[in-house]
Amino acid sequence: MGVPEQPAQRVERGTGSGFILSANGTILTNAHVVEGADTVTVTFKDGRELRGEVIGEDPLTDLAVIKVDATNLPTVTVGNSDTLRPGEWAIAIGNPLGLDNTVTAGIISATGRTSAQIRVPDKRVQFIQTDAAINPGNSGGPLLNERGEVIGVNTAIIGNAQGLGFAIPINQARAIADELVANGRVEHAYLGIQMRTLTAACAMKLMRILDRVYGYRQKLGL
Repeated sequence: MGVPEQPAQRVERGTGSGFILSANGTILTNAHVVEGADTVTVTFKDGRELRGEVIGEDPLTDLAVIKVDATNLPTVTVGNSDTLRPGEWAIAIGNPLGLDNTVTAGIISATGRTSAQIRVPDKRVQFIQTDAAINPGNSGGPLLNERGEVIGVNTAIIGNAQGLGFAIPINQARAIADELVANGRVEHAYLGIQMRTLTAACAMKLMRILDRVYGYRQKLGL
């Protein structure tokens, strides 16, 4: 009687983009690019491949920092995302669908987009909107201004739409990256309330609760 064949082990692979913040191998990308990864391989423009170590992830902002063992790496020039205005040029660089070093251009359509507006799970980010083409594989790559300065981290698109790409502002991304490098994690403030739209029905219910509370306080002489 033969031994039944064991099913082949399934290996899942994914690709994304990133950019080098420091010459000693600190790389910024999206948390969803490295989420659940057992190993990370970083491929450079010159063809080199190095093993990367994820030193920190922050799902609430979808950012992660990878470290490779290298020195004298070329780094990006970081701009100021706080001064962005709609109508400015935007240039996206990344690895969409495995096509490395792909460059697309467009404009800044808006700043301050919320996660609800762009239809992604709750993220504590005010996103930059651009019509520079962003596709699967662009995630984690840089969004640049016309001076070649990084102004954002390309992160999300809206499915079945065109010209709707979103990036995390570099000022926030850099602050998160610094905290990940220092501590391996990010501390976020938490306010333990749930927000609801105030409708007429909600207002009536609230008034009834307040009436009961006020009557109870009167009985106690408070």
